[in-house]
Amino acid sequence: MRNILDKKDKRGSIIDIFYILVVLFMASVAGVLLFYTWGEVSPTFNSTVQGMDMISDGTKDTLSSGIGRADESTDLLDSLFVAVFVGLLISIIITAFLVDVHPAFMIVYFVVLIFAVILSVLFSNGFESFADSSTLASTVTSDFTMTQYLMDKLPMLTLIVGLVGMVIMFAKMRRAGGDIG
Repeated sequence: MRNILDKKDKRGSIIDIFYILVVLFMASVAGVLLFYTWGEVSPTFNSTVQGMDMISDGTKDTLSSGIGRADESTDLLDSLFVAVFVGLLISIIITAFLVDVHPAFMIVYFVVLIFAVILSVLFSNGFESFADSSTLASTVTSDFTMTQYLMDKLPMLTLIVGLVGMVIMFAKMRRAGGDIG
């Protein structure tokens, strides 16, 4: 069995930030679309179930209860986005700690971090354009306040996380006695 802390086969670096940016953008858009779509479809489902004559009242109540629980679940999507965001940030920090990097790559890391910040600006603006559409604007402003805040601050958060990851990756060498080989 392979040891998890064996640093020999570890992969991960600044490139993880790009993956996280894509995941966050797609999760934010998917969450808003799911919430909006379910909000439009749920009342129709409920009225259709109540209008069915071929099923018993107990079955109607069970189906209506399920629809109500689904309504409650979609209300948690904003909090779920924040949990995913925090989890991904923690994974970046852990990955940065486990990856050994030569100090010469610090410049490359910083240049790639600049590209990540530029990409995060595009994602942030893309989400803002998406959220400002006439159909979704009220949904985002009232039900996705945390998601909207995080997506608005995504470039700054990307820079902070990238710099923290860089400090962790390259500060380990000094603590290890300066061995960079």
